[in-house]
Amino acid sequence: MNNLNVDKILGVMLKEIQNETRKWLAGRPCSEEAFLNRLTEVLAKTRRNCDVGNTEVYKVEVKQYILHRKGKN
Repeated sequence: MNNLNVDKILGVMLKEIQNETRKWLAGRPCSEEAFLNRLTEVLAKTRRNCDVGNTEVYKVEVKQYILHRKGKN
């Protein structure tokens, strides 16, 4: 894990988050729920040959939680 290049990983993630945030601020998607759904979709897409600066093979598991506002407020 010492050779893992966190800057590379964060660079890719932050670029995707920035792109989707710009689209949201421009009006699409219209709601917070739709924005978070789109952001999750973009970040969870398959990345083949993702170079994170390490020679070892790592498996990343994505966990998704369905959150819904229920009840008062």
